[in-house]
Amino acid sequence: MRSTAPEEYITGDKPDRERFQKFAESLEMAIGNPMYTWCHLELKKYFGYEGVLNGETAEEVWNLCNEAAERPEIDRPRPDRAEQRCHGRHHRRPH
Repeated sequence: MRSTAPEEYITGDKPDRERFQKFAESLEMAIGNPMYTWCHLELKKYFGYEGVLNGETAEEVWNLCNEAAERPEIDRPRPDRAEQRCHGRHHRRPH
């Protein structure tokens, strides 16, 4: 993101929506990077979004995620339920 967005969108106090827009625009340049894949997997898993996040779809994705986050039934990622991969095996964190 640092190569595509001014610093105030990264560490500054710009509004979240504007920062998300810059992130989406920079994600277009990350095809092939694990971050690109990870973002799209998370969008699909937690929000049911199967499109591509980019500068043109940022507003649609922003609205979808914010609407979904207000619903109580959404399955949010929780660190206490996260699986960890250790030595090639899945381990669940203790409660």
